Amino acid sequence: TPGRITADSVARFLGLPPREKIEGLLDALVAREASAVMTVLHQLYSEGFDLMVVAKGLLEEAHALLVCVTAKDASARILQKSEEEMEGLVRRGAATSQADLVQISEILSQMCSQMAVSTDPYVTATTALATRRNCANGSGPLC
Repeated sequence: TPGRITADSVARFLGLPPREKIEGLLDALVAREASAVMTVLHQLYSEGFDLMVVAKGLLEEAHALLVCVTAKDASARILQKSEEEMEGLVRRGAATSQADLVQISEILSQMCSQMAVSTDPYVTATTALATRRNCANGSGPLC
């Protein structure tokens, strides 16, 4: 309904990217699907989302998955997520390893630091995320 305030409209107003885009981007990063990572990142950039907000969202999502995979039974208490959110995290966490999530978190943490001082956050983000692809053959700097 036009003129109605919804959670989605508030999130968009605040410049927050859709949660499903962040989850999809992280899932593509976990799967080392470079084309999907670059495509979604470019879409978010083209739609005007602040890439630092995207990067922090990715880091928070990677952290949530890491806690879910590492702390298993205590993860719901630690993360303070809804039952539905926890079900999604558990399902997605089962498809990756703790080592991959640590590596991704390190890449994302470095990316956030670099983006904070970068003159071109888009180039910084794409370069940092491409690092994950290089890890597939062991040649990336964090592999």
